[in-house]
Amino acid sequence: MNASSTKSATTANSLPGVPATLALLGGFRDTLRSFSEREAGVEREHLVQSARLRKQLEQETGSVAESLSAALQEIKTGHLSDKSALERHFDLRKVHIKKAQENCRAAAFQLIEEQEGRRKFEIQREQLEATRKRDGDDLAERKRFDAFTAGLTVERDALAEFEGRAIATLAGYPVFQRQLQAATVRTPPDVPSEEEQVLARFRAAVGEAGKSLQRIRKSFLPLLFKYLPLWLLILLLILVNAALVPALRHWGIGSLTWTHAAIAFAASTILVVGLYFLGRRVDAPAVRDLVAHLETARGLFDACGEVSVRNHEAAMGRITADFDALMDRLNREWKQLGTRSASQRVECEVDLKARLSRALARNGAMRQKGLDRLEKTFQTTLDQARSQAGSRRHSIESTQGGQQQEIERQYQSRWATLENEWTSRIQSLASRLSEVSSVSAGLFPEWRSDWMTDWAAPRTFAGAVRFGEASVNAAALAGAVPKSARLPLAGLSEFRIPLCLTFPGEGSLVIETGDAGREQAVGVLNNLVLRLLSTAPPGRLQFTLLDPVELGQSFAGLMHLADHEDRLINSRIWTQVGQIEEQLARLNEHIEKVAQMYLRNEYATIAEYNEQAGRIAEKYHFLVIADFPVNFSDLAARRLQSILASGPRCGVFTLIHQDTRRPMPADFVPAEMHKHCVRLRIGRSGVFPGDEPIEGVTLSLDPPPAPELATPFLHAIGRASIDSNRVEVPFADVIPPADKFWSLDTTTELRVPVGRTGATKLQYFALGKGTRQHALVAGKTGSGKSTLFHVLISNLALWCSPEQVEFYLVDFKKGVEFKCYATHRLPHARVVAIESDREFGLSVLERVDEELKRRGEMFRKLGAQDIAGYQRAGGREPIPRTLLLIDEFQEFFTEDDRVSQGAALLLDRIVRQGRAFGIHVLLGSQTLGGAYSLARATLGQMVVRIALQCNEADAYLIMDEENPAPRLLT
Repeated sequence: MNASSTKSATTANSLPGVPATLALLGGFRDTLRSFSEREAGVEREHLVQSARLRKQLEQETGSVAESLSAALQEIKTGHLSDKSALERHFDLRKVHIKKAQENCRAAAFQLIEEQEGRRKFEIQREQLEATRKRDGDDLAERKRFDAFTAGLTVERDALAEFEGRAIATLAGYPVFQRQLQAATVRTPPDVPSEEEQVLARFRAAVGEAGKSLQRIRKSFLPLLFKYLPLWLLILLLILVNAALVPALRHWGIGSLTWTHAAIAFAASTILVVGLYFLGRRVDAPAVRDLVAHLETARGLFDACGEVSVRNHEAAMGRITADFDALMDRLNREWKQLGTRSASQRVECEVDLKARLSRALARNGAMRQKGLDRLEKTFQTTLDQARSQAGSRRHSIESTQGGQQQEIERQYQSRWATLENEWTSRIQSLASRLSEVSSVSAGLFPEWRSDWMTDWAAPRTFAGAVRFGEASVNAAALAGAVPKSARLPLAGLSEFRIPLCLTFPGEGSLVIETGDAGREQAVGVLNNLVLRLLSTAPPGRLQFTLLDPVELGQSFAGLMHLADHEDRLINSRIWTQVGQIEEQLARLNEHIEKVAQMYLRNEYATIAEYNEQAGRIAEKYHFLVIADFPVNFSDLAARRLQSILASGPRCGVFTLIHQDTRRPMPADFVPAEMHKHCVRLRIGRSGVFPGDEPIEGVTLSLDPPPAPELATPFLHAIGRASIDSNRVEVPFADVIPPADKFWSLDTTTELRVPVGRTGATKLQYFALGKGTRQHALVAGKTGSGKSTLFHVLISNLALWCSPEQVEFYLVDFKKGVEFKCYATHRLPHARVVAIESDREFGLSVLERVDEELKRRGEMFRKLGAQDIAGYQRAGGREPIPRTLLLIDEFQEFFTEDDRVSQGAALLLDRIVRQGRAFGIHVLLGSQTLGGAYSLARATLGQMVVRIALQCNEADAYLIMDEENPAPRLLT
C-alpha cells in the first residue's frame, strides 16, 4: 500500500467538507473584521477614560460641601422615615401573626384531613389486597381440587384394569366370573374426613384384593380349567377311549373290549369332574375375599370423590368467611375515622388561640426596643457624616495619580489580551490550514504517472474526496484588516484551501452550468469517480452512471472497469427514460433495505453501521448524472428526490451536473436538492458556491487525468476489484464456546445460528414453533446452498447431543456433499445416503415414515401431542428432533413412475404429520420449475423459505407472486 492509502485510515476525518470550508473562511473573515474593530476600540476607550477622569476629579472636589449638607439633611429625613417604617413594620407583623394563626389553623385542619385520607387510602388498599388474596386462595384451592380429581381418574382406570385381570384369571370358573361381575359398591361406615386418608384406604383395599387374586393364581386348577374347560376335557376323554380299543387290537392286544373302554371313560370323567368341583371348593373363599375387597374399594373410591368435593366446598367457604370478616373490620374502622378527625379539630382550635395571645405580647415588647435603638443610631450617624466629609476631601486628591496609572495599565492590558487572542486564532487557523493542505496532498496527490503506476488498493475508505481548491485574499475577503504592527497576518494575507466532499454528512454534489462550463463539470465528475476509486478498498464503492445527452460518451473512459468487474459501474452507462427510472428505483430499494434491515434506530449513518459490521459492511453507492434533468420523467424526478433526502444516511450519494437551461420536471423542487447537496455554479465569471461569488475567494475545480494516464489506472483498479464482492464469515462466529457443546435443548424448538445479520446480530435457523416446521431452500449452482447445509448440520451437531437432534441426509449430487459425515461417523446421522439412487432415497423416506408411526404410537399411549407433552407424561425414551435433509429433491420426480409417486405420498405425509412428532423436512433445489416436481399443496406447508441467488421465475416460486426480491441477490 502506498503512502496516501496508509494515511487515509487516520487523517481523512480532518478534512472539512465544502460547508465546513466556507464556515472556516467565514470565521476567518469575521475574525479579521472583529480584531480591526477591537483595535480601534482600544485606542478610543483609552482617550475617553483619561478625559472622563479629569472631569470627574473637578466635579468631586466641588461637591464635597454640598454632599455634607445634603447628607445631614438626608440623615434626619432617614431617621424619621426609619421610625415610621418601624411602626409600620410591627403593625404589619401583628397582622402577619394573626394571618399566620389562620394559616396554621388551615394547615392543621388540612393535615387532619390528609391523615384521614391516607388512612382511608390504606383501608381501600387493604380491601384490594384482601380481594386479591381471596382470589389467589380460591384459584389455588381450585387447582388443588382439579389435581386431586385427575389423580382419582388415574386410580379409577387402574381399578378397572385390575378387575379385568381378575375376570380373565377366573375364566375357567364361569360361576366365579359371574360373582365377580355382580359385585356391588359397599361403603364402609367409618369413612375418614380427609380425602387423602380415604384414598389411602382405597389403595389398601385394592392391595388386599390383589393379594386374594394372587392366592387364586397360586392354585393350578383355575389355570388348568382356564385354558382347558371342563367340556373340552370330557370331549378329549371320549376321543381317547374311542381310539384306544382299535389301537390296542391293531397292536395285538385283543383282550380289551368296549365295555372296558366305557368303564375307563366313566372313571376318568368322574376324576375330571371331581377335580373341577374340588377347585371350586378350594378357591371359593379367596374369590369371596376378592369380591368383598373389590366392593369395599369401589365404595371407598366413590366416598373419596364425595369427601374431596365436600372438603373443597368447605375450603372455599373458609376463604369467603375470612374475606368477609376482614372487610367488616375495615368498614368499621372507616366509619370511626370521621369521629376521630372532629375531635382533633377541636383540640387544634384551643391550642392555636393560646399561641396567638403569646405571639402578640412578644410583638409589643420588640416594638419598644426597636424605637430605643433607632434614636441611639441617629445621633451616631450624624457624627460619622461630618467625619467622612473631611476624609473624602483628602482621598480625592490622593487617588488622582493612582487612577491615571490604572488607566494606563488597563490600556496596556487590553492590548496584551488582543495580541494574545490574535496570535492564538491566527496560529490556530494557520495550523488548521496547514493540516488540511498536508492531508489533502497526501490523500489526493496530482495525477502523476509514477504515483498511478505504484498505486495499491487501500484497506479503508478515506471518507472524503477532493474536487478543487479555494484561493483566498484576506483583505478582499474581510474588507478591513488590523492596521497595527502588533497584529500581523503571519503569512495569511493570501492562501489556498482544498475543496472536499466528506462522507456521510456532505457527500453529494450538484454542479450547475448554463451556456458554458459543461465540459468542465463532466470532467469534475470523472475526476471524482477516479479519486473515490483510488481511496477506497476494492468492492466498497458502486457507481450508477446516467448520461442521457452524450449516450455514455461523458463517462466512456470508466467503461474500462467493466472489463474486469462490471458491478463497479452497474454493468453499463444508462441513457434512456425507462432505464433511468429503473436504476433510480433500484437505488430506492437499496435505501429501503439498508434503512429497515440495518440502520433502523440503532445507527445514525451507514458509516457507524459499517464500523460495527466489519466483514459484512455495506457498499457506498454513487449516482453520477450528466445533463440533469434531460430524460428525467416526473417519476424519475420523484425517485431522485427520495435518494437525495434519504440516501446519504444509507450510503447513497449523488454527483450531478445540472443544465440550468433545461426546464425542471413537474413537482421537482430545486431548493430541496440544494438542501442535501454541495452546490456549485460555473459561469463565465468563474466558479462560485450557491447563488453569488464570495468576495476575495476564487474557486478552481480539479480536472481528470489525461486518458493515457487514466486508462491504465482504471485497468489496475478493475484488476484489484475482481471477486471483491465475495464476503466470508468465519464458521467460528456461530459455533458455541467449548463449555456450551451439546448444551442446547430442542424440546420446544430447533434453533441454531447459521450466519450474521446486521452489524452485530446472528441469523438463526429455527423450526418447531407455530407453522415454522419445514423449510425450502432454492438457489443457483454456486449460490451457497451446500455451504448453508454444512453450516446447519455442523452447528447443530456442536450445539445438540444425538439425544436432541438426529439427521437423515440424502444427496442426489452423486453423494459427494454428505459423504464426509458417513466417513467420520457423525453420531447424529441416522442415515447418510452417499449414493444418488432414487430407490435408496425412497427407502430413506420409508424409514422416516416408520419412525413417524412409531412415535405416534408412543405418544398415543401416553396421551401426548408433542415432544414436550411426551416428556411431561413420563416418557423415558429420548425423542430427538429429526431433520430430514434432501439436496436436489426434484430428482425424485424426474420420471413419472412408482418412485416419484411413492416419494410424493411419503413426503406429503411426513410434512403434514411430522410437526407433532418432532420430524422436520428441509428440501434443497437449484430450481423449483419444471414439468415434474413436488405437489404445490405439499410445498405450501413449508413456510420457512430461504432464497439464494436465483432467477426471477424461481424467485416468485419460492416466495410468492408479489415478492421477486431474490432476483436482486448477487
